[in-house]
Amino acid sequence: MLQHADIKETVLIAETDAGGNKYLVAYLVAQRSLDLAAVKEHAGKHLPDYMIPGCFVCLDALPLSSNGKIDMKALPAPGEAAFTGVQYLAPRNVTEEMLVTIWQEVLGKPRIGVKDNFFETGGHSLNATRVISRVAQQLNVKLALRDLFVHPTIEALAALVSNTVNNYAQAITAAAARQYYPVSHAQKRLWLLEQAAEGLTAFNITRALKISGWLDTAALTKAFNHLLERHEILRTRFAEVQGVPVQQVQEPVTTAIPVKDLRTENDRELLLNMLLAEAANHSFDLANEQLIQCTLFRLEDRQHVLLINLHHIITDGWSLEVLTKEWLALYHHYTTGAPHNLAPLTLQYKDYAVWHNQELSGSRAAQLQAYWWEQFNELPPVLVLPTKQRPAVKTYNGNDLTFEIDSTLVKALQPIMRQFNSSLFTGLLTTVKILLYRVTAQEDITIGSVHAGREDAALEQQVGLYANTLALRTLLQGSDSFVQVLEKVQETMLGAYEHQAYPFDRLVSDLQLGRDESRHPLFEVYADLLNIAVVDVQQNQPDALQITELEAGGATSKYDLSFRFYDAGETITTILEYNTDLFEAHTITQIRDTFLELLTVLVRQPEQPIAAITLADSNNGGTDPTALEEAFDFSF
Repeated sequence: MLQHADIKETVLIAETDAGGNKYLVAYLVAQRSLDLAAVKEHAGKHLPDYMIPGCFVCLDALPLSSNGKIDMKALPAPGEAAFTGVQYLAPRNVTEEMLVTIWQEVLGKPRIGVKDNFFETGGHSLNATRVISRVAQQLNVKLALRDLFVHPTIEALAALVSNTVNNYAQAITAAAARQYYPVSHAQKRLWLLEQAAEGLTAFNITRALKISGWLDTAALTKAFNHLLERHEILRTRFAEVQGVPVQQVQEPVTTAIPVKDLRTENDRELLLNMLLAEAANHSFDLANEQLIQCTLFRLEDRQHVLLINLHHIITDGWSLEVLTKEWLALYHHYTTGAPHNLAPLTLQYKDYAVWHNQELSGSRAAQLQAYWWEQFNELPPVLVLPTKQRPAVKTYNGNDLTFEIDSTLVKALQPIMRQFNSSLFTGLLTTVKILLYRVTAQEDITIGSVHAGREDAALEQQVGLYANTLALRTLLQGSDSFVQVLEKVQETMLGAYEHQAYPFDRLVSDLQLGRDESRHPLFEVYADLLNIAVVDVQQNQPDALQITELEAGGATSKYDLSFRFYDAGETITTILEYNTDLFEAHTITQIRDTFLELLTVLVRQPEQPIAAITLADSNNGGTDPTALEEAFDFSF
């Protein structure tokens, strides 16, 4: 900051916003009037994004203590005097005020002006879904996700809302009581996969939390049973009636959390890892047992590991966030007696399943079907990846390779995303598609992903399998640049999000695909970005407990190859998950190296045709799309 010609003195401190996120505040003393937008631009030229101050405060002089040192406690709070990089403009009408409140709640930011850009303020497609659902609930206007991408400021979005006729009514109502309820389409697909492969564990979702501090195990168990009573889906089983899967909600019963005491064991860490893997690889009986199971491992008097294992048929990633936050709130309630402030649930998952099945039998279903039929009336070609001989029946044996996309690359990618009002995931997905083009020399590429599936605001705090798989198809050409492919991918994603209510398994059925037990239908490669950060438990520490997450879960792979991106702020943690019956480990290492090299070239030369990109490990200079494929070692 002091390298700026007009800045005389500066001090920077870390603050925490309403969402628990840290940001830097720069206090500046200038030699003359400062253009703070230019100051922020100056910082951006020399610093990674996470080191650029979140706001700037100009002072006549830095406060000093009696001994002449800077008095940090006397620095004023940022408040209204702060400059965030866009000239702050307060809301000017009721609509803008309501939208500002919604953005602040969703993004966890203390102050948002009407000219702030959603994607520059920390927005992405997941919390965009939250904004759209809250706008519907609070302003009685149903917007499309596309609207937020096209109108990414409060000012623009408020104008759209004001010109839109009130068109929202909560469609989902409580279903009449009955013995059995229909399953959702996503649940039906998982149920069928379970019937076809006995002992399948690929659809287990596990989480292991290391808890340091004095743990009240009785309060932990009470909180768990409160969750079981609150969310019916956690005590739902899946029976078969006349050949059809159905949901059967069980009455709540007190469930104990088994405790395994490892305090006297030798090699506790090794034993713990074995026990975690064993518990995480439990094969659920969908019809006869509770589909959430927990085990508490006691390592020391003040150190435990809690393993939570659920079957995917009752949960998704968003639900895992809801469960973790509520469990911590309830634990605090039972240890202190303080109110937990969890609003009663007006709906349960069974109500959604009944409504969704009815929704897919009317005119709305025909509209959704028409969109997807247009996307896939001609089937995409099979992606020819560098694999071993494919087994006759698809397996789920897997492994993964974890690597980081460093802050330099992330910082280089972000301005391109801002320029096109794109999310970080759009840029990463575009890179994966270009990678696959380079590896296979194919131009018609379909990648699977997932959408939260919670269009109705009433579903935001629900637990259940709402997420829907999306097949994202893009036709690209070697003459396309990165930004041209980016625009194509974004258009594909927005169209898919607008029509995401149509179940993937229904689409597969519509297309009448020939039975091929060796591969996943429509796509072989999957990608997603998890911003839900598997809930940052460090920001939700109850009663002086220190909680961190451990790796847990078995070695499985639902797809041939998956790119799982985790937004860690300044870096992106990437897990490359692969089917070990198809890929050798060294092939996956080459894919990782090529992905990172390709991303580096793309952000430096975003206008260059993708077929002309030169990569260091290409045998012939990389100008031929098949060059990257030839660089792989196929001597399996």
